[in-house]
Amino acid sequence: MQIDISPKTELWLKEGLISLAILAGFFIIAKLVKYFLAKWVYRITKHTETELDDKIVETARGPVYYIILLSGLYLGLDNLPLTLKIKTIGDGIIYIFGVGVGLLLAYRVVNVFLEWYTQSVTKKTESQLEKNFCL
Repeated sequence: MQIDISPKTELWLKEGLISLAILAGFFIIAKLVKYFLAKWVYRITKHTETELDDKIVETARGPVYYIILLSGLYLGLDNLPLTLKIKTIGDGIIYIFGVGVGLLLAYRVVNVFLEWYTQSVTKKTESQLEKNFCL
């Protein structure tokens, strides 16, 4: 028994499988980067004098993971044979999430830096600076 598949269905199956492979590849890359940041970079930064880089690496792990996943989702969606309107909407949604994750990363890094800075200044000047700021 032979199944006849239309060329349009064949194209969708082929491009869909490629898109799934792209998404799976980026998922694996994201997991590897998260593992690399958690194990190897953290071990390297543990040997520095300050804890600032340790906290930045710890803070950046999650958002970097999601940025890589969103990149894979974007490339996977771009590979599908969709209409221009659907691709534009999908790209816009992915872009909004990417900007949100990027802002979250920037906020967390600035917050870690400000906490570290206020603690280091108060230690050096022996002041009560951290009580004046709500970080």
